[in-house]
Amino acid sequence: MTFIKTISIFLITLLSVTTTFGQESKHKTKILLIGTIHFETPHLDVHELKTDDFLAPKRQKETGRADWNFKTYKC
Repeated sequence: MTFIKTISIFLITLLSVTTTFGQESKHKTKILLIGTIHFETPHLDVHELKTDDFLAPKRQKETGRADWNFKTYKC
């Protein structure tokens, strides 16, 4: 057998063994992704988002609610 065939057979065997005898997760992992935009940009981006005034009372209230939710649910 050539070296490539030997390596290929080894990798296929390893893959089948690890998928057959691998441990199953008892619970699903929860992931929270938080994205941000750049408020202080030099206006060199290809596409710029039009954003609300994040210092406005409405946005500050929403930020406070999000903060409360994070603290309450320990995210």
